[in-house]
Amino acid sequence: MCDIKGDLYILKKSTNLKEEYERRNQEYTRKYNTFIHSLTEYANQIGAETWSNEDSEKGLEYILEDYSFYLLDTALKGSPLPTINDVKSEHKYITAKYIEHISKNDDLKFKYLETIVKGSMLANSLVYSDPSQVTKRITNLKLYLDTGFL
Repeated sequence: MCDIKGDLYILKKSTNLKEEYERRNQEYTRKYNTFIHSLTEYANQIGAETWSNEDSEKGLEYILEDYSFYLLDTALKGSPLPTINDVKSEHKYITAKYIEHISKNDDLKFKYLETIVKGSMLANSLVYSDPSQVTKRITNLKLYLDTGFL
């Protein structure tokens, strides 16, 4: 789709953007569905017999709301996973245990989680383009400017 030359991304003229979008959309949807199905199977194996794909999606949503930055840091830098012992929320607790399990035992599914986290962060940055809408404090943020700053 793109050639990289130095710091430039050059769109290939032969790229059919609609086909490329469809291909990537199918690939990311497959990864997401595989992750959700695997989380559901894990929950059922550890005793949550009535756990459904909807429960998996809810648990993932809770984790992404609070731990996206930490999960991405783990995926990119190998930092330790955050400890999540929220036993008040079965969804969050089981999802956290699953993430801990795949981080140690299933590199492919952990890569899928990394893709999901990145997609969630990108989607949220588009939705929350107004910084005044962000209610959580951002910590440990590094900002790099590629131009001069007054």
